[in-house]
Amino acid sequence: MMSRKDILLSLLNKRPAERVPVTTYGVDRFSHPWMAQEPSYSEVLVHSDRLDYIFAIHRSYYASFGFTDILSVDETRFEKKVTTDEEETSFEFTLHTPKGPLSARAKERKNLRTVWRYEYLMKDGKDIDAFLATPFRPRIPPEEEFDQLVKELGEKGLPEIELPNAVCLVVENMPYKDFMMLPLTDATRLERLLDKASSLLLEWTEGMLKKGFGPVYRIFGAEYAIPPYMSPDMFKRFVVKYDRPLINLIHRKGCYVRYHCHGPLRRILPDLLSLEIDMLDPCEGPPNGDISLKEVARILGKDVILIGNIQLDDIERASVQRIDRLVKEAIDEVGDKAPLIIAPTAHPMEIPLSATAARNIVQLLQSAWEYG
Repeated sequence: MMSRKDILLSLLNKRPAERVPVTTYGVDRFSHPWMAQEPSYSEVLVHSDRLDYIFAIHRSYYASFGFTDILSVDETRFEKKVTTDEEETSFEFTLHTPKGPLSARAKERKNLRTVWRYEYLMKDGKDIDAFLATPFRPRIPPEEEFDQLVKELGEKGLPEIELPNAVCLVVENMPYKDFMMLPLTDATRLERLLDKASSLLLEWTEGMLKKGFGPVYRIFGAEYAIPPYMSPDMFKRFVVKYDRPLINLIHRKGCYVRYHCHGPLRRILPDLLSLEIDMLDPCEGPPNGDISLKEVARILGKDVILIGNIQLDDIERASVQRIDRLVKEAIDEVGDKAPLIIAPTAHPMEIPLSATAARNIVQLLQSAWEYG
């Protein structure tokens, strides 16, 4: 009998696998160690240990300054202030650039494990020029922590490195409305930002690959520029152009690309095929997306592993009967048209985890093992 790790590797190497795998999208003790310390997640983690084909996230690399190794700088250029009260933790960052200081602020609520940015580094054209002039030095984390993850994960799945693409590294350091205006008002400056972001990402990723991090690299950020937010031509110009060398680098080193993109996919599927990605998540159907899982499978065929597409909203609110039906429908829709990994479209971040969400994650795992 193949291990969970071996089944994932078989799919990634386009070989037959014994069954349709299932993953919880990070609801496991490896991807988010805080879950192991939170009692409301305990039952889910017991089932995850036993049934989840785990993509174990090694750290979570946000794209905003202060939270990513990709935008590291010398200590003399960086100031950080952290304050905590009963409700939240607040972060204040100052970046000393050759053209003056830039500031950013963010917060994390204690009952919701995600970072909310409410002041961005780049607020106007002068800030953009200062950002462009900054000598960032991407930092590679020590291997010991990763080696321990690999050892503890064993045959339960594969380690996964998360990284933003160039668009994401730009977007998450300026207000989104400002980013959306740049292609129309100053496309040259936007391309200078993307050139810098791409260079930093390639430097960081090459360093990670040389140190043996992998084998899965999950690239996120394309959803910021998909139609209808930007035209298909703009998607090619600002996303595909910069993602291609990053994906090629990962493939040259024998690793795999999991490409993340929420929202409507129909008009960009040919571009994703041209990028030769290995996996695509979360493959949202209507109304969140604009194409059924069955049609995505027909278009992409056996070249791309589909990961999805059980909506987080269903995980958080639906009955176990509905979760069971959705899992069976997804497996039946895809059939033998494409390789499939059942997964929710995102993972819950709240503390405590609701009883409904806990019950439905367990049902997702059990149904996938029954029908897959």
